[in-house]
Amino acid sequence: MEKYTADGAHAMSGSNCMCSVTTILATGIIPISEPVTEVVVDTPSGLVKAKALCRDGRCEKVTLEMMPAFVEELDRVLKTEAFGEIIVDVAFGGEFYLLVDIE
Repeated sequence: MEKYTADGAHAMSGSNCMCSVTTILATGIIPISEPVTEVVVDTPSGLVKAKALCRDGRCEKVTLEMMPAFVEELDRVLKTEAFGEIIVDVAFGGEFYLLVDIE
């Protein structure tokens, strides 16, 4: 298995999701319903609702209703062998991220 992140999970990408919905509609995998075609995409971070604005048999615009992003913890102290104690913020935006001030 190819790894995309340290834990092997695939990151959630909004732009890739919009491109996938556009391709699914353009190839006829899901038929276009004008003026709006709704598609639910199963992603590693949960179900994403997509609304595609369609006209003349083509997808013109895709908007996404993503899962909520949130801050899990601020100023958490981590002990590391290489750098000693570092302070991080933990946030979720499709998957968990550590935000570190490199200064």
